[in-house]
Amino acid sequence: MPRKSEPCECCITDGDIRFCKTKHTYTHIPTDTPLTSVSKVIQTVYSTKSWDGVDPAVVENARVRGEMVDAALAEYVSTGAVSMTATADVTERLEIAVRLWDKYRDSCKLTGDIRSQHILYSVEYGIAGTADFTHDGAHILDLKTTYNTELSWGLQIGAYAFMLNGMTKQEIRSASIIHISPKVYKDAGGVIIPCDVDQCVTQWIEALIFWKRMKQFTPFKDRKK
Repeated sequence: MPRKSEPCECCITDGDIRFCKTKHTYTHIPTDTPLTSVSKVIQTVYSTKSWDGVDPAVVENARVRGEMVDAALAEYVSTGAVSMTATADVTERLEIAVRLWDKYRDSCKLTGDIRSQHILYSVEYGIAGTADFTHDGAHILDLKTTYNTELSWGLQIGAYAFMLNGMTKQEIRSASIIHISPKVYKDAGGVIIPCDVDQCVTQWIEALIFWKRMKQFTPFKDRKK
């Protein structure tokens, strides 16, 4: 019998799924089945990024800053306060995120527990991904701190809605993105972008079909040397 994969120190478990933060891999624990990340699927079907060609050091700094804002907002959503001590640019973005989160929560009339870093998955389709926030199996919110918007965000929201619906069997009533970019939104610092759930899911399904076909793509016949 094949030996089951062992968790490492950086792994976290959410229900039946184990996620390795270092390798960015997901595993369905009961069956020891690896699941492909949503980001990997999207990279296959739509690889263009707004930071293509940007200095790698700048990109890395933005990535770390985004992770800090994400973690601090998750703490605020859970406890109503933030304990993190951060640099000025992180603090600026966090203040914007908190303000927009409060606005989103009130507009959607969210009450009760809100899950942060919610791992969503589909064993049937062999995929998994982590939504920043979900509520009651019916609302999805993702946080973005890149300079520009990305078309791939729609695929990401579609994937989350597709998997969340499959897990809860509930209608997804709303999906939105908080986009924080002080240099773009000079007055407000950021905006809440509502998503068309049906359209995002439809486009995600098309992307998923294309990705599965690409996995089977063999353009060259075996040739003897």
